[in-house]
Amino acid sequence: MEKRGLHHLQWPTSDEEMTKIKSKFEKIRGFPNCCGAIDTTHITMCLPLQDPDNKVWTDREKNHSMLLQAIVDPDMRLRDIVTGWPGKMSDSLVLKSSNFFKLCEKGKRLNGKTVLFSQGSELREYIVGDSGFPLLPWLMTPYRGKGKGLSEVQTDFNKRHFATRMVARRALARLKEMWKIIHGAMWRPDKHRLPRIILVCCLLHNIVIDMEDDVQDEISLSHCHDESYRQQTCESADLTASDIREKLSFYFLTNLAFQTNLVQPLIQRQLSLRRPPQPGFYKLNIDGSWKDISKAGGGGVIRRDNGTWFMGFSSKYHSLSPLAAELQALRDGLLLAKQFQLTKVEVETDAKTILPLLEDV
Repeated sequence: MEKRGLHHLQWPTSDEEMTKIKSKFEKIRGFPNCCGAIDTTHITMCLPLQDPDNKVWTDREKNHSMLLQAIVDPDMRLRDIVTGWPGKMSDSLVLKSSNFFKLCEKGKRLNGKTVLFSQGSELREYIVGDSGFPLLPWLMTPYRGKGKGLSEVQTDFNKRHFATRMVARRALARLKEMWKIIHGAMWRPDKHRLPRIILVCCLLHNIVIDMEDDVQDEISLSHCHDESYRQQTCESADLTASDIREKLSFYFLTNLAFQTNLVQPLIQRQLSLRRPPQPGFYKLNIDGSWKDISKAGGGGVIRRDNGTWFMGFSSKYHSLSPLAAELQALRDGLLLAKQFQLTKVEVETDAKTILPLLEDV
């Protein structure tokens, strides 16, 4: 069974297959060049009290368990798995012990086509995972912290990231729901054979997907596969990966926001108006739109001194007046200029009421 079914569980072998995976991930919440989502679940066991190996298999929640770590594609197909490790091991440590990690670190996996994004930067292939994993150039994790501790840009990134990696949580939940032998506490399993049982369940999970079997439609799309386990946190963060995450965050703010049609007509109008900035300067053109407090927005464009496009942005606001919407667009534009270290910026707007407010600044 294992040998005949292993071709159902493998990393994509062609550029065409990987391109389809990337396209589907990007359609979820906009992550470009994403190749997979990673997550870990516990297969719990009931062991005899006199078992001398009890302590080895006792995890942080005082259960006896074995880990299954999986990388999943957008169709909830398992593409790479690691199992057999005691449940007390951290997600980060299991990852670093895997062959997948070693291949990525040697440049032999996630080494396919790059894409151009922020300011002409190249974005390599990567996967996404929760905060239990290290932040690496090929593994994007969310920003740590909640609420006031994060900026709006970071909060937006985390929301998109959560929605994208949800496919892995749903895949593991469906795996356990469909194959009951690994759902709930297994009664005194042979721990040497258990990894093979888990592997066979993973193969069957993929075979059902590959056959487009109607059985999978009868399983609920739950994302709870480790209900009694708390979220782990890994403090490890690669500096290059941090820079990539920052660029991705502002990619969402600028490029994707510009495509939402929220204030795109206003921004397009700004592109056709005004003179280019003086040599050595960037020009920020901003505009606001206001109907009432719940229907307000603003945006703008930043252009180089030769008049070419540098970036655009747009946002929804809860503005009390048209003037407030213009000022909020101005604030967002200046914050972006600061983020990208643009020190020479001309500001242009058709809202004459803003000018007196800025004269004394």
